[in-house]
Amino acid sequence: MKTKLIEVTNLLLLFAFGVVIIGCETQEQKKEKRTQKFILQLNNRNQNIETRVNAARALGRINTPVAQRALIKAIPTLIEALDNDDISTRAFAASALGSIGESAKQAIPNLTNNLRNDRNELVRGSSAYALGRMGKSAQGAISDLVKALDDENELVRQSATEALGQINLPQATEALKRHKKGASN
Repeated sequence: MKTKLIEVTNLLLLFAFGVVIIGCETQEQKKEKRTQKFILQLNNRNQNIETRVNAARALGRINTPVAQRALIKAIPTLIEALDNDDISTRAFAASALGSIGESAKQAIPNLTNNLRNDRNELVRGSSAYALGRMGKSAQGAISDLVKALDDENELVRQSATEALGQINLPQATEALKRHKKGASN
């Protein structure tokens, strides 16, 4: 009888433990759910552009293969958002394109334009950041990044400096050296 009681107790404990385990989501499962939520927002053409860009930005921070594939599909939407009237939308779109990296190289002309012409320092800084993340593909933006080294805003100057370092081509490195030399004189 005592043996039966122990067996029943063990079975109940195993059952209870199993229910607890089944009811708990792992961090990966939670991340996957968030990823799917943001992918749905990003791909929903009925959502406003700000919501879609924020979803792209979140996917860039999640940075899983599934999130990266969704971001690559969203490149045209993000490029379009670089011209939005809302400052945050333009800045977040640039940031999301930076998260994609070289796969978003078709955005380089738009990012360069925002670096050169946008009135807002957050947009210019985010554009410089994104250009840096494009690596050697952003070779054509080097001269605009060099000009941004003299921007009135510290964020833009810092982002341009980092971007030139990330592009890591001889002309970018030389431009940084010349600028440092000129700044110290």
